[in-house]
Amino acid sequence: MKNLYLAIRDFFHGGFSPYCKKCDSCGEEGCCSPLRCFANWKRPSGCKYGETYRKDLILAYLMYDELSGIIDDSGDEKLQRLAKEKFDKIFDEVYK
Repeated sequence: MKNLYLAIRDFFHGGFSPYCKKCDSCGEEGCCSPLRCFANWKRPSGCKYGETYRKDLILAYLMYDELSGIIDDSGDEKLQRLAKEKFDKIFDEVYK
């Protein structure tokens, strides 16, 4: 429904489009993956939202790094095992 609204608005209001011409992302937080425009971050003709997405990935990495340190330092074997299972599942989804 939101896309239909945007298409109608764009048609009647001068053709403004929130969608990036390179990666088709809309730039709305949580909607499109930052990895969609990964190859376009530093190119002048790159992604419309590349800088925002770059910051999202840096944040995700730093949060992961901090949380994994907390989990490792906790000494809680059950929590460590659960975290490893979750990580392995996500890893398999991404790389397989």
